[in-house]
Amino acid sequence: MRRNPRIVSVILLVAIMVAAVATMAILVEPATSGVVPSREILEMKYFSDLSATEQARAPDMSGILSEYALVTVDPAAFMHDADTDHEVFAGIRGTPFRKEAQVRIYLVSVPPPISPDAVLVIENESGEFVKPLPLIKQYKGVVMGREPGEAFFTVSDDVILGKMSVNGIEYYLEQRGPGLADGGKAIHILYRSDKTIPYTGPAREFDVHLPAGCSLMNLDRNQSHTVHILLLNATHTVGEEQFELAAGNRVYPDILTGCGDGTYSVRFTADANITSELPLIGPSGRAFLLNPNGTVTRDDVIFIE
Repeated sequence: MRRNPRIVSVILLVAIMVAAVATMAILVEPATSGVVPSREILEMKYFSDLSATEQARAPDMSGILSEYALVTVDPAAFMHDADTDHEVFAGIRGTPFRKEAQVRIYLVSVPPPISPDAVLVIENESGEFVKPLPLIKQYKGVVMGREPGEAFFTVSDDVILGKMSVNGIEYYLEQRGPGLADGGKAIHILYRSDKTIPYTGPAREFDVHLPAGCSLMNLDRNQSHTVHILLLNATHTVGEEQFELAAGNRVYPDILTGCGDGTYSVRFTADANITSELPLIGPSGRAFLLNPNGTVTRDDVIFIE
């Protein structure tokens, strides 16, 4: 039977339109997890994206961030470029379809928070041991180009923590919670300030606004400690949390991730024995240090600008 050429043309046109719509649906469908390649946020040669297997061991940030990357970092290469050339390069995506030209970040070294000659004295049942503290370097920078901005980085042997502001958007590189990639490298979270998910639940005294929060690092490299934390204001206890902090590890306690306006204090108790109480004013990126003797001290310099 011979078909009418006009009918055949209409059928072909409809088929093409259906295929195009289906293809468009596939292209525009967002990732449910929120994890994207690091180049979609901030492209730097020091980042390596995690494999799907490694992502399963990483913190799930989908309830806080609509878009973020999970990466490992190369601190040695970063420090080499910062110390030798005094600059690093980054690519910033301007639109979903076009990446802006690379920006140059001019860096200067600032005094480290801990003296290079400092040592860690550990006392336990086996005696007293002296170990060098991990290398920590800090850099402050200016973003050059059409969209000037500023940057600040804290770098150790296995971690890069950074914040960069460009054109009203802040880019964060952080290590959050437990989790190691293949080869034992620390897992980092890379995200933009405009990709945070506002809290819409019932009103409460403290809330997670950004993953950037107060960290607690165990300086005892030999053993873990049980840590109990109370977040207090002038009248009552606002939050409470307890966990086991492994030797040499860092965590970001949930109750200290972001506090609302007001004056707070934090009471740390290590191994149900040593108690330390320190002031905490407003949201902050401060670092708390759990010392081998069980006391907790605050280091305001390591993670702030």
